[in-house]
Amino acid sequence: MDKTATTEPDNTAALLADVDPRAGPLIITMFGDTIAPHGGSIWLGSLIGLMSHFAISERLVRTVVFRLARDGWFETRSAGRRSFYELTQQARTTFDDADQRIYTASLPSWDGSWTLVQALPDLPAKDRQQLRDTLKWYGFGQLSPTLMIHPRTSNPAPFNGASHAGSVVFQARQEDFAGTASPTDIAGAAWNIAGLSSAYAALIKRFGPFLKAIPATPAHCFVLRTLLIHEYRRILLKDPQLPAALTPPDWPGGEARSLAAELYHLVTPATDEFVAQNMECWSGDCPAPAPAYHERFADDHEPLAVGEPRTHR
Repeated sequence: MDKTATTEPDNTAALLADVDPRAGPLIITMFGDTIAPHGGSIWLGSLIGLMSHFAISERLVRTVVFRLARDGWFETRSAGRRSFYELTQQARTTFDDADQRIYTASLPSWDGSWTLVQALPDLPAKDRQQLRDTLKWYGFGQLSPTLMIHPRTSNPAPFNGASHAGSVVFQARQEDFAGTASPTDIAGAAWNIAGLSSAYAALIKRFGPFLKAIPATPAHCFVLRTLLIHEYRRILLKDPQLPAALTPPDWPGGEARSLAAELYHLVTPATDEFVAQNMECWSGDCPAPAPAYHERFADDHEPLAVGEPRTHR
């Protein structure tokens, strides 16, 4: 722990009011950050209790988890009058991909090559939008309504470059482009660099003070960590994590990641204590985290300490 850090009775109330998270996305964040590594299932009563720390009512929690289950995020198991929610296999795949981008991301190198995907003229508008949405999830930028682009790096995008139905995929090098547009010009046209920069700067301003004034109680540490990942995740999943050659010199993404890593490690021991005491899973006791949990942000910080398994019964 940072030796200069101090504790405060409750400095998360103003943060919660400032972030003002919506219930649905916050539950998704909580599943990814807290519930998934602890077995992936939770009793509805425990979830209601956890969400109460964010001033979200029992009625709203019940409504949201019902909708998320209907939309394929959760499966439900019952034990008597108790309902337990766990991630579907499809949701686990999505969460695993998001985890890689949130907790283990690093800037790749770039050799000046690009992957471009051109939608064919006869592709229906609905299919063209689906293609754009899929490629954006994999970090592609949009140069025009029909042309997507991604820098080919040492860590290539999950999109494997094979022809997508209704599109043509091709490769090019920066020097092949006609005109005077620089790599950063292309990046600025294809991605919302200015918007992402502003979002990262706001995150640094919002969470930076907590490095020297961490909450005093496990419950408040849990709230802080959840809100930190909720806001960081919201930005990062829109960030293509471009090579340094494609971002401006004052790009704040690296500083934001360092802040997230340090603060995450500061509050995780108390957060784990709180979760172990307040989360009941299908198996009863809250399971010890999966091994990958202890490697979160390990590229920016020492791995999380592996504590003794805790139970709350």
